[in-house]
Amino acid sequence: MFSPTFATYRVNATDDEHMSRVVMAWSITNKTVQPVFIAAAGFLAAVTSARISLIDLAWPCCPGSPPSLGEPTPRKRSP
Repeated sequence: MFSPTFATYRVNATDDEHMSRVVMAWSITNKTVQPVFIAAAGFLAAVTSARISLIDLAWPCCPGSPPSLGEPTPRKRSP
């Protein structure tokens, strides 16, 4: 869902003269950054644990909820 939406935004926000450069830069970035982060996740999982690696790498996607390694906090019961 993100990629087609962002592609539409890029097309609308970029001048025609620069479109080929933007598409090429986006393609190169997608092909290099993804493997780097996969390798970083694998290294972090090898050094710590898979759970720590997943929490550490996924929490920026959920800015409203900080990572928690302990027991879940019980919900307050309403009267």
